[in-house]
Amino acid sequence: MQPVTTPEFVVDAGTIAVIDGHDGVGQVLAMLATHEAITRARAHGIWRRSRCATPITSYLYDYTRRVAAAGCVAMLTK
Repeated sequence: MQPVTTPEFVVDAGTIAVIDGHDGVGQVLAMLATHEAITRARAHGIWRRSRCATPITSYLYDYTRRVAAAGCVAMLTK
């Protein structure tokens, strides 16, 4: 894990995105992905994303809870 990285959207197609976290801190990258999920779901009605090159994050329920609090539905798997 790298303490400072610059996440990169290697695929950015509106409703589909792949984020390369470059081995950054998983919780930070998960928050970025959560924010993107909410923003894009509101804009497009749905958003599918995949993360790559990130360490395993803990407490994954917190990210789906944030999406639900924003009025969206989320399914998160690891």
